Amino acid sequence: MIKNFILILTLCALGQGCNNGSKQNFTKPNIILVIADDLGYSQTGCYGSDYYTTPNIDKLASGGMLFTNAYAAAAVCSPTRASIFTGKYPARLHLTDFIAGNELDTYPLSQPDWQKALPLKELTIAEALQQNGYTTALFGKWHLSKSKTPPGSLSHNPDKQGFDETFITYKPSKKLPIGHWQQAEKDAHSVDTITNRAIDFIKRSNNAPFFLVVSHNSVHDPIMEKESAIAKYEALSHSQKDENNPVLAAMIERLDQSIGDLTSVVEEMKLQDNTIIIFYSDNGGN
Repeated sequence: MIKNFILILTLCALGQGCNNGSKQNFTKPNIILVIADDLGYSQTGCYGSDYYTTPNIDKLASGGMLFTNAYAAAAVCSPTRASIFTGKYPARLHLTDFIAGNELDTYPLSQPDWQKALPLKELTIAEALQQNGYTTALFGKWHLSKSKTPPGSLSHNPDKQGFDETFITYKPSKKLPIGHWQQAEKDAHSVDTITNRAIDFIKRSNNAPFFLVVSHNSVHDPIMEKESAIAKYEALSHSQKDENNPVLAAMIERLDQSIGDLTSVVEEMKLQDNTIIIFYSDNGGN
C-alpha cells in the first residue's frame, strides 16, 4: 500500500503520470506532505466527526481525494514514517518499533534484534526527487535517528537522507520552565513554528519544483493547549462523550489552522494548479 503510494507520487513528480496525452509538456508538480502525529481518522470533520473542527482539512478532502480504505504500515510512529519515506514495509527495513523502543523485560515473548535508525543506505523519496531537480525540506518531527536529540541524532538526521533544509522539533515536556516557548499558552507542540518555516520555504521556491514535508508533533501527548481554546470545546454539550476530548479538540483546531495557512500561501503564490498537497496521519489515533 505505502510502496504503491510512493511509486505513484514519484512517477507523478518526475512528469510521467500527472497529465493525459503523451504530446503534452509535463511540469514537475510541487509536493507538500503534511504528517500529523497520532491523529485518528474519526477526529476530523471529513471523516464524520461533529465535534472536532477541521474546516481546512475538510476543504482539502472535498476538493481532492478522500481515502477510505488506507492503512498505516505500523501502530507506532518510527516504522510508519520509515515506510512513508522509503516505500518499504517495516519488516523489510527491520525497523518495527518506535526508536529506541521499549526496554521492559516483562513481555511474554522476547524482542528481536531490530534496526534502531533508518539506514543511510536506504533510498528515500526525498533523495529520488532531489536527484531529479527538486529542492527538498523537512520541518518538524523525524524520529528516525539513533537518538531523538543531538549529538546522538546527527548521524541519521534528515539532512543525511535527501533533505536540503531541515528543522527538527520534539514533543514538549510538562516540566519546561515558565516562559519557555513550548508552554501550553504559547506554541506547545511547535505547530506555528513548523508552519512558519514551511511558509518561508514555499515563498523562497522561486518557481522551482519542491518537496516539502511538514511533520507535526500534534496531536501526540502530552495533551496540552491554550486554556481559551480548550474552554470553547468544554462548553459544547457533546464534550462529555467518551470519544470527545476538549484538549485534543483545541490541539486539532491549531493543527487544522496550519493546513489553512499552508494552502493560503500556495494560492497567494498561484501555485495551486501545480501543487500536490497530501494530509496524512502517521499511525492513527492514540
